[in-house]
Parts: sequence; structure tokens; C-alpha cells
Amino acid sequence: MQISDLMWQTSMKDGGEAAVARYRDLRARFYGRQAYDFGELALISMTERLANVRPDAAVALLRMNIDFHPDSVQSRISLAYALTRGRDYQGAIAALREALRLDPANGVAKGMLAQLDQ
Repeated sequence: MQISDLMWQTSMKDGGEAAVARYRDLRARFYGRQAYDFGELALISMTERLANVRPDAAVALLRMNIDFHPDSVQSRISLAYALTRGRDYQGAIAALREALRLDPANGVAKGMLAQLDQ
């Protein structure tokens, strides 16, 4: 089973904190063994879907993804999306500003920020 499927199932059943704990456990046990993809993008598309039904779980997983990939612009953009689903607009703006600090030319982050500023 792919890591994104495991995180989806855990998030839906037990919530975001449980999904983060399970991911960290799997990463500690299997990182570098080619059992799971622990890369930056592995969780992003799943968390974008998850944000529509469990924004809190998506936020938790994306914050963890940023811990492991601190220069990830896409994780911050996805975090902003998840935060808007949970109606945390100030948090979303902060995430987008951080994305633009890392990549000032990122059009997606600029567009999202412009929408939120309105």
C-alpha cells in the first residue's frame, strides 16, 4: 500500500494526529529501504483531497511534510489551501507569504494570496 493511501485511511479513521504519528513511525522504520516514498510530493495530492473532508488532518500532515522538507514551496501552497478549507485565512496568508519568500516568482502562490487579500 502506498504511503498516501495509508495516511488517507488513518486520517479518515483516527484523525490528523494519528496520521502524523503513523507517518513518523513508518519513516523511522523504513526510510531508505525503498518500502515507501517519503519524498516531498508523496503526500501533497492526497492532502489536497483530504482538505475537503478533513482539513485539520490535512493541515497536520502538511505541517509535518514541511518539517521534513523545509524548503518545500508546494507543501506551503497546499497548506494554505487546507487552511482555507478550515477557514483559517490568516494562517493561509502566512503560509503563502512563506512560499513566496522561498520562491518569489511562484504564480500559484501569488494568485492565491491575491484572492485571500480581497
